[in-house]
Amino acid sequence: MRGTISYGGPNRPPQAGPVLGVDTAGRSGSVAIASSGKIEALTLLKPGRTYAESLASEVFRLLKSRRLEPRDLAGVAVSAGPG
Repeated sequence: MRGTISYGGPNRPPQAGPVLGVDTAGRSGSVAIASSGKIEALTLLKPGRTYAESLASEVFRLLKSRRLEPRDLAGVAVSAGPG
């Protein structure tokens, strides 16, 4: 995943996580699970213009690999870009 992590300032500490990260802004995207500011799991998406075909299944596969359900997530982070 590219970019920076912003927690909203000193009066708003980071969530412990887990947080789902999604990056589809470039030719090769990724999905990740982070907790306490550290990437716990990362999956690279196949390059090309067909992220929509595999994005949902890769998110659920990644969650399953960490024994997580969507309701377990503290948040979702996405990249800002053209994707």
